[in-house]
Amino acid sequence: MPLKSFYADGTGYNSDILRAIYYATNHGAKVINMSFNYTSYSPELDKAVSYATQNGVVCVAAAGNSGLKATVYPAALNNVIDVASTSNTDRPSTFSNYGAPPVWLAAPGEGVMTTYPFGTYAAGWGTSFSAPLVAGTTAMMISTYGAQVSTGSSLSLLGISLSLGATAPSTKSQAANALSHAQWISAPQLGYGRLDTYQAEQAWRSNLGLQ
Repeated sequence: MPLKSFYADGTGYNSDILRAIYYATNHGAKVINMSFNYTSYSPELDKAVSYATQNGVVCVAAAGNSGLKATVYPAALNNVIDVASTSNTDRPSTFSNYGAPPVWLAAPGEGVMTTYPFGTYAAGWGTSFSAPLVAGTTAMMISTYGAQVSTGSSLSLLGISLSLGATAPSTKSQAANALSHAQWISAPQLGYGRLDTYQAEQAWRSNLGLQ
């Protein structure tokens, strides 16, 4: 469900963001993508995101585009999958933040073709284009395999073994459980690596004994 919480010029109010999160949670959303960020901590936003995750919603957010080890919200909140950007050569995008705390995952964020005003298409750059790829993969897994997986929370639906076999810090254990299979990249600022939707899907089919 697309929910509008910003004006056409990119400005908006925290109250509208909160209203959108609560609305999505209360109307059956399983995944929330948040391609926005700001530098100030908001206890109200933290509360809204916690409400969503406690109700089984997977929250994904963009890490930001300053090319820094920067703390931005909602990406830095507990139980949010914060997503960095990679190039088409699987390297960190020069503009991508890499989190403080570190990001969990990366996804392509350069030259991503998407819809554009006036019924056209254009290429976009930024972590705001990376995060929806992770959110979309999460939604696909929940839609396809959710009913076949015995779990008390949708946050664990993508909790398959990562190629690194790493153990996530307890402060973000739920977000770590939501990570899908990642293509390992030797760049520590990219967390578990670059999202690999195909491998995530194949891993679940294998786990469930499907051909």
